[in-house]
Amino acid sequence: MSIPAVFAAKLLNIPILMHEQTVQIGLANRWSAHAASQIALTFSESCVELNAKDRTKAFVTGGVVRKIVLAGDADRGRQRFGFTGDLADLPVVYITGGAQGSSVINTAVRDSLSELLTECCIIHQCGTQRGSSIQDEDLLKAAAAALPEAQQIRYYVTPFIGDEIGDVYALADLVVGRSGAGTISEVCAAGKASLFVPLVPTGGDEQTRNAKRLQSIGAADILTQSEINGISLVERIKSLLSDRLHLQAMGEAALSQSRPDAAEVLADAVIKLGLGIRTG
Repeated sequence: MSIPAVFAAKLLNIPILMHEQTVQIGLANRWSAHAASQIALTFSESCVELNAKDRTKAFVTGGVVRKIVLAGDADRGRQRFGFTGDLADLPVVYITGGAQGSSVINTAVRDSLSELLTECCIIHQCGTQRGSSIQDEDLLKAAAAALPEAQQIRYYVTPFIGDEIGDVYALADLVVGRSGAGTISEVCAAGKASLFVPLVPTGGDEQTRNAKRLQSIGAADILTQSEINGISLVERIKSLLSDRLHLQAMGEAALSQSRPDAAEVLADAVIKLGLGIRTG
């Protein structure tokens, strides 16, 4: 979708700033890079995918996240989700599949919900499945309702997380989800340990590369889409939660990749480009 606008701008001699959010530079951005005046990258590793000429135009901003992601409060989150009293000492796992959710992840959670809830409290953003008459939210709520009340109160499921996202990240000890650009940037900014289940579409494997980037520095673990089921999900989550010091180290490694000023750096680059001042 961006290519027509980029090349129209090039023909009209309008400066172009391109921003790549993932480790892997997508096809559209590969083409756009040749026309771009400046190329902003979330990860420095992406630079190797550019040709020598385009690399001279590249600079690293880090991933841009909403300010609200960093404005959370763990105590407020406990009150919001009811994880108080005897539940206050339990670890909290945030499970997310993005706006539309991930039926693969949701099914694994549903199949292992009782066992998972013996280990932790869960905030589960399950998404909304477009075009489906049966929503994962309904199936997950039905599975939770069949559990003892002592376990039910450990589970909060919702199709969408809004302004409370900051409290969710502040409260979470572990994040389980896909490894798209937004999630990667948020877990780094929040400094959270992660278990990623990369989406592998037919057009590329950028989520796996994103996940492996964080795995390589000890910030994340990976459970592939072909491996995930109720049993494997429980095993991985139990293993990660069993070592709180390791979780903390993973979070610190993720935080080391954060650029809290990414939005400001990117905005400054746009302004300078408009004024004819090169960023580098």
